[in-house]
Amino acid sequence: MPKKTSTIQDGNSLKLIGVLTPYIPSLLFKSGIAWLFFKRQANKGAKSFKKELLKQGVDEEIAALLTQQYIQGSYLLHIFRKLQ
Repeated sequence: MPKKTSTIQDGNSLKLIGVLTPYIPSLLFKSGIAWLFFKRQANKGAKSFKKELLKQGVDEEIAALLTQQYIQGSYLLHIFRKLQ
């Protein structure tokens, strides 16, 4: 009996893959555009973050270090590695 259910599940998996395959290129394109927008916003945020730190009188070296820490939150590979 368990053998039949695994065959049925495999068949459903193949159907699911067949249904999703045409959508993969558009999903990759949309996620790529979203990633580029995200990185652009992160860089803008880091620039204004550093500007505000310097405006408040923080030393430039410390402001650069803090800005680097701030922008590390936008590195997706870094985030994914922490999730593992």
